[in-house]
Amino acid sequence: MQFLRVGDRKSPVIRLMVVGLAVALGVGIALLPIPVIGAGLALGVVAIGLGCVVREPALGVGLTMVLAPFAPLEKELLQLPVDSGQIMLAVTLACYMGRSLLRRDPVELARVRYDKGTLGLLCLFVATSLISFFPAADFNAWFRECLKWVEVTVLYLVVANSDGLRQRRLIIGGVILSAVVQGGLGLYQFVFRGGAPDHFAISGRFFRAFGTFQQPNPFGGFMGMVWPVAAALAVTAFIGQWPGTKRHAGRLPGVALGICALLVGAAMVASWSRGAWLAAAVAIAGMAIVVSRRPGRALVLLGALAIAVVSLNAVALLPASVSDRLIGFTSQFTGGDTDVRYLDLNGGSFATIERLAHWQAAEGMITDHPWFGVGFGNYEIAYPLYRTLYWVNGLGHAHNYYLNIWAETGVVGLAAYCAFWFYVIARTVRVAVGNGARRIRDTNWIVLGILGAWLHLAAHNIVDNLYVANLFLVVGVFLGLVESSALVKFNDNEQHNNGNRIS
Repeated sequence: MQFLRVGDRKSPVIRLMVVGLAVALGVGIALLPIPVIGAGLALGVVAIGLGCVVREPALGVGLTMVLAPFAPLEKELLQLPVDSGQIMLAVTLACYMGRSLLRRDPVELARVRYDKGTLGLLCLFVATSLISFFPAADFNAWFRECLKWVEVTVLYLVVANSDGLRQRRLIIGGVILSAVVQGGLGLYQFVFRGGAPDHFAISGRFFRAFGTFQQPNPFGGFMGMVWPVAAALAVTAFIGQWPGTKRHAGRLPGVALGICALLVGAAMVASWSRGAWLAAAVAIAGMAIVVSRRPGRALVLLGALAIAVVSLNAVALLPASVSDRLIGFTSQFTGGDTDVRYLDLNGGSFATIERLAHWQAAEGMITDHPWFGVGFGNYEIAYPLYRTLYWVNGLGHAHNYYLNIWAETGVVGLAAYCAFWFYVIARTVRVAVGNGARRIRDTNWIVLGILGAWLHLAAHNIVDNLYVANLFLVVGVFLGLVESSALVKFNDNEQHNNGNRIS
């Protein structure tokens, strides 16, 4: 191969041959039919993407985040057994595994970063879910639901051990890009309909945003989980908390990330999801209390804001559509009886009463199977036995994840689930504020944003189930980002971050 060296007398001939081959290849492609060219280009893009993922598996995690929300749309249009997000996740994990096996240092392989409490309680919840196999009537539904939490566990470990700054940026960037793409599509749907069905109409002028989730509520949940992180990234860029960056160098990225946060937040509002709105208020309140270091003042401020909103509604300054969306449903419960069999059903109350009907079905399952439930993922299978008279069609879950997990895994599973999230939220608060730091500048803003995501998830799940449409993958990534050494302690010494192991 010596004749291929630059400067060799034969190299001009070789170069001429390469140019001729490229020209011939270009002419041949130009003569091919357009569908063949399109298929070839698609395969080429896929091949290049796979090559990049093999070289840098963290890119695969970011691409997984971008592709994951397309699962409902792909299921509707293509009806494939596996969506593109799950395929990309499998490829990414295979690349991580291959790189690990190729390492020569067995000691390095054993140094896996994790938090004992987080991983232990997560595994405990998975174990209780596995036990629910015995009462489960549908093995496939049980397996799919268990697999979700296994993927959460694996992603947590993978992201937690992504040491390099570039790897972490690729992962976070994938989450933000995914939310921006979905948010932009949702705002287009809000203004220009964009294929929205008639019952998504708002006051005859706008339409509820839903992105590729095909439903507004999970779309609003995704937007609600990501906007605090995008806003936290903007603050991080402005104050120069990224390792090796200065404060003024982050102004342009900070502005860009701030715009992304506003876009995603606006898309959450455009989803017209009551659950997303109320959960966003909980997230803002929680983050304000943590960052203020003075909970009393924060609570007073939030109380004043709540009073202001109520006052605006009382004097009819809020739009009627917004006011009805926030408190209109309460008129159904003024009589003191919330049994759906005795509630007045009309166009405005249909969605609320339908949700209550599914809550009652879950209560029936809990009564008959209090300890180990009807089987993880088997709510829809058991629903026909517990439904009320007029609500024949099940919605797949109870529209309250706490009731849903209680009905499916019993009080044992509910206790494990709540213990896991209580610990995760408490630990996220500790990581966000550091070791008793008193200045706002000392706050780990990205972890504070993830705390907002946890609070949104916890509040929104009271009226819905956000572990659908691959949203559980976001949970695994955020758990790993909290654990990542650069997010645990920001400083200018990247080597110190890479060497910081948490066990």
